Amino acid sequence: MDKKIEVRYINLEEVDSTNTYALKLIDTYEIQKKAELLPKITIVAQKQTGGRGRMNRKFFSPQFSGLYMTTIFYPKTRILTPALITPFAAVAVSRALNKKWGIETQIKWVNDIYIGTKKICGILAEGHIDTKRGIVDSVAIGFGLNLFNKKFPDVLKEKAGSVFPENDFTADEKAIYKDEIRDLILEEFYALLDFEEEVCAGEPGKNQVLIEAMKEYRERSNVIGKTVDMFPVINTAQSYKATILDITDKAQLKIQKEDGSIHFVDTGEITMSN
Repeated sequence: MDKKIEVRYINLEEVDSTNTYALKLIDTYEIQKKAELLPKITIVAQKQTGGRGRMNRKFFSPQFSGLYMTTIFYPKTRILTPALITPFAAVAVSRALNKKWGIETQIKWVNDIYIGTKKICGILAEGHIDTKRGIVDSVAIGFGLNLFNKKFPDVLKEKAGSVFPENDFTADEKAIYKDEIRDLILEEFYALLDFEEEVCAGEPGKNQVLIEAMKEYRERSNVIGKTVDMFPVINTAQSYKATILDITDKAQLKIQKEDGSIHFVDTGEITMSN
């Protein structure tokens, strides 16, 4: 992209979780300082000891094997819903890998990036609540991207993959590639987030840039047309089978249940049905 962004990096050798670090960092600033100091701060770690994804699942984050970063979105506009932030993050990752290296990826609603049948990236967006004002004032968006991993734990090896699994890079080459991918993802991501009004409202409106991003999100989907098991976020709710018909511009799943009824789903988890 032609537009360069001003990003301030906090580089860490090791951290429990870049998202946890970011949320704690937000708490350290007084309200009058947040708008000046928080936007586009990005925490990058060589290793995470407590990397996590959605539903507090563990994320495998060994040293020098991936890109583990969290960037802070602190808009001037009030955040009414973060619905578009994760999809836009997924599109940013896909665009970065495709434009630089010609790598084709697929997106599993709502936050996972795949190459073929292997997951290579997970995204975790977490809102920060300003308790004094009673609003979500910012969002920490975490990216866990497997770049150079050649081996995974047994529980992951059938599902997880890497961007460059066959390459033997030197330590210096790994650092260069990681920095390039980091910068490209953030450039693509903030090119979308900078349309704050629509992003914070959770809908593209008539913004053609955002409409195109959601179109790409749909085109890269690996679940549209598939029958899946739907798992609602509410723990007491039972899972059910449904066919994914489409994904709306608000990042909702349009599904058809087995009884033929049509529904729109905002949150939850899905797995492919056997």
